[in-house]
Amino acid sequence: MANFEKCLKHVFEMEGGYSNHKDDTGGATNFGITQEVFNRWCKKHGSDSYHVNKINKGIAADIYKEEYWDKMRLDELQDEKMALMLFDQGVNCGIYRSTKRAQNIANYVAGYKLATDGKMGAISMAHLNDLIKKNKSRRFMFEFVKQTHLFYAKITRNSKKNKFFGPDYRSFIVGWTKRANRLLELLI
Repeated sequence: MANFEKCLKHVFEMEGGYSNHKDDTGGATNFGITQEVFNRWCKKHGSDSYHVNKINKGIAADIYKEEYWDKMRLDELQDEKMALMLFDQGVNCGIYRSTKRAQNIANYVAGYKLATDGKMGAISMAHLNDLIKKNKSRRFMFEFVKQTHLFYAKITRNSKKNKFFGPDYRSFIVGWTKRANRLLELLI
């Protein structure tokens, strides 16, 4: 079973502290938690929201557990490295995109016919755990890292082409590449 605390440590290392970069469409962010996510979480819990730069790691950890880890059902995943990869990308790119990537790769690696709907249901989780039993998890993870690199390159390239019509992600490519390489390091 995957360990949330170990995976959370990685995410905190990748996300850092407070930032409000002009090209980050998420806006103000602290420990990787955007103001929008924090506001929604506060409303859900019946508490008043405040500026995200005031949250601490404990609050961020609670949000990550409830809004990312649990929604992706990562406690059920039998390989901690796979869980860390899905969690990392769920935080960085959204749980829909991370889950959809995992579903596509599981279909590619093992010939499954999973729905690629971006929802981590019981069937998707069972197939990911089946990859582990069939000794295909390592291949899955290499492909996951490869697709992560390709995703970062694509959105960076597209933002360069459309610099007058959208965010310019070029300033993030070095950090994103380091992030993907950290995932690759898990496999070396």
